[in-house]
Amino acid sequence: MALKGYYILMGVVFILSRSILYYIGVEFDATPLQSYWQYIDISLMRDKLFESLYYLNSQPPLYNLFLAIGVKLFPNNYPLFFNAFYLLMSFGIYFMIFKILIFYGISKRVAFILATIYILMPEAILYENWLFYTWYMAFFILLSVYMLLLYNREKSLRYAISFLASLTIMALSRSSFHIIIVIVSIAILLSIPSPYRKRLLLYSLIPIAIII
Repeated sequence: MALKGYYILMGVVFILSRSILYYIGVEFDATPLQSYWQYIDISLMRDKLFESLYYLNSQPPLYNLFLAIGVKLFPNNYPLFFNAFYLLMSFGIYFMIFKILIFYGISKRVAFILATIYILMPEAILYENWLFYTWYMAFFILLSVYMLLLYNREKSLRYAISFLASLTIMALSRSSFHIIIVIVSIAILLSIPSPYRKRLLLYSLIPIAIII
């Protein structure tokens, strides 16, 4: 089967599986927004967002900013917004696992089977329906890997910039994604033979400066 056929099949599997989950009563849990200590209080998101982001030293600001955008744009329906966003990330994770496996020489059929098994696992369904940064971080980790593989193959500057952007998002979203991890990842990027190496060295200073 051609790649396009697998893409269509993945879309069918994803829509069908998520429809079944909705039918049997699996719901998105947005209650952490009201109780987890990592999150800014909803009232502060609405009234004192940037001040709160500045003073919340225990948590990098980007994930809280993402939450605040959802709360501000959809004050009465933010759980639905986050549910839709996490579903989109899930399909992105499904797609990227499939593509990354193919990059490493696995056949399209086996890659499809493995990616489908993963996206149907109870753990994947749990994290997809939990408003926490685990699934969010998984998406951007896979995105960074996918962009690096594309850059290694295509030598296109846009993939390298997307890789650097993914690193920056992760570092600004969770404290466990340390600046050392970012620097090592950038070193891996710069080790790839490319006509853009000097330009990328300059571009790499931007995420480092933002994170520090």
